[in-house]
Amino acid sequence: MDHIIQIECFAKRKYFSFEERKILEKLSREDREKRNIGEKGISLRSMAKILGRVHSTIREELERVPRYELVYSATWAHGDYLRKQQNKGNVRKLDRDITLRSAVIEGILGDKSPEQISKRIKKLWKTLWIEWTVSHETIYSFIYSDCEAKEKELYNHLRRHRKNRRKQ
Repeated sequence: MDHIIQIECFAKRKYFSFEERKILEKLSREDREKRNIGEKGISLRSMAKILGRVHSTIREELERVPRYELVYSATWAHGDYLRKQQNKGNVRKLDRDITLRSAVIEGILGDKSPEQISKRIKKLWKTLWIEWTVSHETIYSFIYSDCEAKEKELYNHLRRHRKNRRKQ
């Protein structure tokens, strides 16, 4: 254990990096080997101290391994993490559909309110047999949070011209 240097730069990160997982794999292997020959193993708290994490975080990471696997694998754990990151979260409707996004931007630049745009899009696309809807709240959140919308200053085309949205 003396050959492993304490890592303090990782402590501020929310998720484990692949390097941290490799160190954890090495520590858990050493712990297993020591316990097999009857010595006292490496505790979760000492592993946590080495990695600059909380011991419960180390326990959760070690439990990431599927039940049919008996040993912690950094490669498998990191692959699992990356798979979960890809499937995580919702993508905003206006980020997914570029034509819908351009229709909304065009409507805003035409000085129409988000309510008018959403109703017009719903009416227009129902006539073309396509279910394509977007709520006025989605349009407002797009205007106030999207980088492209902020660059084009779309808020200036709203009725109140507010740069930031007011609290409800």
